[in-house]
Amino acid sequence: MTTLVNVYRDAVLMSSRHFKTIHDELYGRGERFFEHGSWIHGGPDVYDEVLRIPLMMKGKNIRSGIYGHRIQLLDIFPTIMDWLGDEPASTLHGRSLLKDLDDMSMTPQTSKPWEHRTIYADGMGRQVHYALIRDDIKIILRGEHVEVYHLARDPGEMTNLASRQEFQEMIAEARAFQESFEKNTEKLVREMSAEEKERLRSLGYLR
Repeated sequence: MTTLVNVYRDAVLMSSRHFKTIHDELYGRGERFFEHGSWIHGGPDVYDEVLRIPLMMKGKNIRSGIYGHRIQLLDIFPTIMDWLGDEPASTLHGRSLLKDLDDMSMTPQTSKPWEHRTIYADGMGRQVHYALIRDDIKIILRGEHVEVYHLARDPGEMTNLASRQEFQEMIAEARAFQESFEKNTEKLVREMSAEEKERLRSLGYLR
């Protein structure tokens, strides 16, 4: 009996060690573990445990490497067009990633985020959060509530710096983005057909 108990304890200990390894790896890569009150992805908020999703690209003429740049979903369509040999339309808000990967000054693993590039993000559903990220500063808006984080010093987004005067201009810019986004979204919804609205509603994008 003692032997069986020890075997069981060893199995529990080994499982615990493996679980810690998996947990630590996922935590470092941006998985969600109730840091900001939720376990799920795809909700209304825009904390980094939701936004930090790896992008992998493979294909002809794509230079291999690991890059630490912040990008947004708006970049994917221009990148595909560029890869297919088409010039991305000037009306697109995103940018092709291929041209930046071809810049030899950006080396794998040690490359810095694009200087001064502004990244925008929004959540979905009710109580939507909006985010504006530039360099290492991140602004989050939820209604009248404002949060500001220095991502390099506070990657867990735990210390809200919104009261500091130095961030007020960026907060105002984030507010302008929020208002513009909401107006454009309302306009697009008004112009959609009933079938298009129903499809989006079934996916959870419309109420």
